[in-house]
Amino acid sequence: MENLVEYTPVNDSDGLETSRLGLRFVVGPRHFHSGELRLK
Repeated sequence: MENLVEYTPVNDSDGLETSRLGLRFVVGPRHFHSGELRLK
């Protein structure tokens, strides 16, 4: 499975292009401490 997600670039009205990348992360019980999941 690939963890990196590439999204299609978007052309803005001012002529600039916005690109985005995503990250896929599967969460399991070991990621929760005292019932909480914290992302930084």
